[in-house]
Amino acid sequence: CKELEYDDSTNAAGHLFCYGNAACQESNVTTADVISCQGRHSCAGSDLTTTGIRVLCSGKGSCAKADIISDGDIYLEGYYAGREAALSAGEIYGQGYYAFTYATIDSLQNYDTKVEAFGHLSGYGATFICRSGRTCTLKCKGTGCRNMDYVCLSGATCKVRPARCNRNPRDIVDGDECPNMLTSI
Repeated sequence: CKELEYDDSTNAAGHLFCYGNAACQESNVTTADVISCQGRHSCAGSDLTTTGIRVLCSGKGSCAKADIISDGDIYLEGYYAGREAALSAGEIYGQGYYAFTYATIDSLQNYDTKVEAFGHLSGYGATFICRSGRTCTLKCKGTGCRNMDYVCLSGATCKVRPARCNRNPRDIVDGDECPNMLTSI
């Protein structure tokens, strides 16, 4: 199904499974349900949009270089799952090794956004942009936020955990590395 054009945005039972190697690679998918990208490079380079509850990227490089917009959550569980991706959702969970390395996370879709960088080096080189009028939270564990930029634009409310990272950017607090705190792109 490589380069699939799939629009099932009116059907709440339109769950899309992309389990094989490159199964839905470079596809354009819109659905009102769950998108599961579990095979190696299964949704890499794709445009994925869901008004459903989640996008799951658990295969190696499964959503690398993808553009993902979700009204629900995005789970990046695989190695390099969201590498160099463009991500926008209410909640984004980086649990895999280098889960969203060099990705751009943006609150531009009018979402208050919460990001968890819990995997080893999950957010390395990534940029999280919180826009005016939005409330954003970044939770860092271990090396998850190492070399990650957290950009808090004028008029945005930005929170980071551990909270002491607000005072000590680029520091290590109780074993958790802090992101680079910035105010402009």
